[in-house]
Amino acid sequence: MAYTTREGHLTEQCIKYLKSLESRGVPIYWEHRSGTGGFSYKKGIPDLFVVINGIHIEVELKAKNGKRSPMQDKWAYKFSILNIHYVCPHSLNEFIEYISQFI
Repeated sequence: MAYTTREGHLTEQCIKYLKSLESRGVPIYWEHRSGTGGFSYKKGIPDLFVVINGIHIEVELKAKNGKRSPMQDKWAYKFSILNIHYVCPHSLNEFIEYISQFI
């Protein structure tokens, strides 16, 4: 995957980390949702869908100074009502720190 933005670079790093967990035998399933549109695309949906040890986590990746859009805030609210974990890391370290609590 070639990245062109800081957020794209963060996405690439996080996916690499998730793949490393898979290779170590951690019970994990994940999907990257690219924001390219298409029939099933929903505006503001988080970048990564992750399940670790049966825990559902939605991940909205942001560059260092990035902020969520109003639609992303609505998704975060929906997930909180449903007791689904939601995180919006701005770095690989933040992502790893959050994910590590479920391993």
